[in-house]
Amino acid sequence: RWKGGTRYYDNPGFLPDSVLKLDQWYHVGPFTELGFDQDAGPEGETTFDPNKEYKHGDSSLFWSPKPEWSDGVAYNVFNAQNSCNYLYRTITSDSARTLPLSLGSDDGIKVYLNGQVVHSNNVGRGLAPDQDQVLLTLREGENHLIMKIHNGGGASGFYFQTDTRNGTIPASDRLLFPLPGQGITTLSPTGFQMFENA
Repeated sequence: RWKGGTRYYDNPGFLPDSVLKLDQWYHVGPFTELGFDQDAGPEGETTFDPNKEYKHGDSSLFWSPKPEWSDGVAYNVFNAQNSCNYLYRTITSDSARTLPLSLGSDDGIKVYLNGQVVHSNNVGRGLAPDQDQVLLTLREGENHLIMKIHNGGGASGFYFQTDTRNGTIPASDRLLFPLPGQGITTLSPTGFQMFENA
């Protein structure tokens, strides 16, 4: 059974707040007439201000919360030609650890963690799950994740999923949630969901 120490956790896809927490997404954009390697402002930021204003031409753009965006879902929600959209979320960890990501994008994607580029793929493609694999190295406390999605034309969007099976928590306190189809959900006597390794 999948457990952390003697504990079972009841929310597949998420670890307890005391271990690892992924906050809601924020979005700003589109920044039009912007190439993949051109900066619009959010790149390299090491703090987050949800009220920050970004000037782009004659427009002012602001972050907007997206609590409706869930992990593991492909969102084709952008469409401006030759433009960039930015996604932000805070990842809080109780210790330094790694976090594997599975990403998708239409078209290109850059990933920034705490102000540093950790992944860059300037590509023209349609959106699908699991197109890029990235291993984040988290520090203890708050981590600032920004994804930049570049669109050449047509529909554009992103896919984001964490892999909580590998590397997310120390081996001494490991709870690993299988991805869909890779485990069998049961209930413990206390009503908590458990996974049995299929």
